[in-house]
Amino acid sequence: MKKPLIALALFLVAATAVTAQPTFRWGLNLYPNLTNRRLIALSNISQPAIDSIEKREVSRPSWSAGVTAGWRGKKLGFHTGINYMDAGYRTVKEDTPETDPKLPLGRQRRFAFQNNYLEIPAEVNFYQSLGERSAFYFMLGTAISINTTNRTDTFYYSGERITGVHQQDDSDDFRTINYAFQTGMGWEYAFSERFMMVLSPTFKFWMRGVLKENDLNRNLYSIGLNARLMFQSSYRE
Repeated sequence: MKKPLIALALFLVAATAVTAQPTFRWGLNLYPNLTNRRLIALSNISQPAIDSIEKREVSRPSWSAGVTAGWRGKKLGFHTGINYMDAGYRTVKEDTPETDPKLPLGRQRRFAFQNNYLEIPAEVNFYQSLGERSAFYFMLGTAISINTTNRTDTFYYSGERITGVHQQDDSDDFRTINYAFQTGMGWEYAFSERFMMVLSPTFKFWMRGVLKENDLNRNLYSIGLNARLMFQSSYRE
């Protein structure tokens, strides 16, 4: 799967290179989203254990932000950039075991698993004009992510009080490099010839597990709204 994604990225660059009169653009990118995981379990993990994990683990609010740059022609565009990405998943709220030494903090608890990355996306946009100032587009692309830090947060609940315990995970079990498939559709509105806003519901799926090698692993995926404020040179039809 890795080679097709690389080939896709090269295609995205080539596609816009042949587009008539491409316009350079740059801006800021914000992607609030819900991140979840797909469980990867080897045959030595029992089905009841898998079912129990599936019930306990759910999505959590995540985000990424950074800078973006690219080119747009009349029908095609290409964008890349660099983002700081917060991702992960969490468990449902459950009773705190009597064996937990932090039981006095709360009779219920939940875990939140946080993985941070530097992400380099590559995407092609297929545009359809909706008038002088706006356009609809379909996006197809890939992304490479580099793992930077990992953390486990434990939240204890006692009535209205919530106490968080944070633990950095510095082990070398986490995969350093991962790559993703991404797709979406969006709306672009130009406030002027040089300034515009872009809104795009986006789906991303990371092709490899969070961990390097493990009998129990997880692929992360996210769905959210990608928002951009873009500046560009004057566009010419």
